[in-house]
Amino acid sequence: MAGKVASKHSLPVWIAASATIAIAGDLHSARAAILWCMAIGLWAFYFWPDVAQKPSRSNPRPFSLAGLVIVLIAAAGTRLYRLVDLPLGPFVDEIFTLNSTLVQLEQPFDPFGHTLVLSQAWGKDHANLFLYLNLPVLKFFGVTYWSAKLLPVVPGVIACAIVFLIAGRVFNKPVAIATAVLFATAHWSIRLNRYGWDVSLGLLIAAYPFFCYYLSAPAEFWARTSEVSVFNHEHPLRMVLNNIASHALMFHWRGGTFARDNYPGLPMMDPLSGLLLVSGLVILVRKADTFRRFMACTIVLNFLSGIFSASQEGAPYIYRTAAVIVPAFLATGAGLEWFAQKAGPRKLLILAAPIVVLNLYFYFSLELKNIAAMRVMAYEPRLIGVDVARDNLPVWLVIPDVLTQTELHSKPAEEYANANPAVLLPAALWKLAIINFSGRYDIHQTLSENLAHPKDMYFVEPSVVTAGLPQGPAKIIFKSGNPELTRTADRLSGSVRPVPDILGEPLLTVAEFR
Repeated sequence: MAGKVASKHSLPVWIAASATIAIAGDLHSARAAILWCMAIGLWAFYFWPDVAQKPSRSNPRPFSLAGLVIVLIAAAGTRLYRLVDLPLGPFVDEIFTLNSTLVQLEQPFDPFGHTLVLSQAWGKDHANLFLYLNLPVLKFFGVTYWSAKLLPVVPGVIACAIVFLIAGRVFNKPVAIATAVLFATAHWSIRLNRYGWDVSLGLLIAAYPFFCYYLSAPAEFWARTSEVSVFNHEHPLRMVLNNIASHALMFHWRGGTFARDNYPGLPMMDPLSGLLLVSGLVILVRKADTFRRFMACTIVLNFLSGIFSASQEGAPYIYRTAAVIVPAFLATGAGLEWFAQKAGPRKLLILAAPIVVLNLYFYFSLELKNIAAMRVMAYEPRLIGVDVARDNLPVWLVIPDVLTQTELHSKPAEEYANANPAVLLPAALWKLAIINFSGRYDIHQTLSENLAHPKDMYFVEPSVVTAGLPQGPAKIIFKSGNPELTRTADRLSGSVRPVPDILGEPLLTVAEFR
């Protein structure tokens, strides 16, 4: 009956739902929670299936273990390959997450509390239960740069398996496998699962602890949403319209411009997947059954967090609309199904192969040229930490060389420089990141003890180095632009090697003494 009523009164329902959601966009208002519930209720009312419709008597589609294995191999392979090298570094939130997780080892169990490490800002909107899910990885693999990057990879691989299971309930086996493989190898999902410290997990299991925490501390939720609400902008309506256009075009024309989220400006889908998405959306609109309506609802709702947002990099906001990737690729699956019906299922491989190759190129080749990422990611702490981890030599790290960021300004060739200002880390967090990534963080010691006395790592002033050699085998790391230390290393017969940036320009110098 609900379906018939909704069909009869579809126009007023659509208008009411749209108006309610527009009002609910005033995210920092205390009444927003009630309005969101009303909006979701109206959408559900419209998309509810007609009870008079006879249920399908078709048998459920059989589960394909071989298909799941194929998807898991594709997902794990594309996420683990060169994990230490790409992305160019962790984002500041990843460093906070890693160390907030480590602090849980020192504290009593408190799943819905929050942990602040070196900052009174970061951590207020993240429940501890979210952090507890990271502990098994760190306890098993230890604290290294690789294990830190593994935190989003594990749930990201599982998310690919879940997309396959969903696709398997909707499409036949070849189409379901093709859909999940394209999702697993898409440059968009690979990127999210390699840096998205909470996106991967959020798509899976983190919603519950976040929800519980915000119920207990709603002020933190409203404080955060008010920071990014479009209604804080001078011209909110104009901004909303601009955001709608930018997010609609992000698949085919211009993707995210923030170097953390994307190779600046690269469309979120390759041209072939983009065509499949368009055809799939057309099919969804034409069929308009319950599942298709639900898909349309999911896409629209997941875009709202970007449409009603405003920040420096400008729309589209890839991170805030990350969840839209799942319905987008299921819609792409509808396009694959149409293609298989027209050309035959065997042609799916011919179509999928160039899409996979193109997306691997978009990530593994273009990301190596993502110049802006050297400014917005913790690029230099990653280089220093990984170099320390190369061997067990005691290391002298010259300050302020190793605790200040070199990459501060854009290069002449950058197209979206204004969207990527340098993200500067506090010196204490920078130092802690180097220790984290060096492989010398002792998980059995407290975080403060590791920060104060890291194993065989000595942060020293330049005068200490110029005064004399380290006792025994050791190495010294300093900025390549420090001529005095370079001359000292040469005079003392140290084995000097440069550590260049992605442009091949000298960034760090390592002097080894055996």
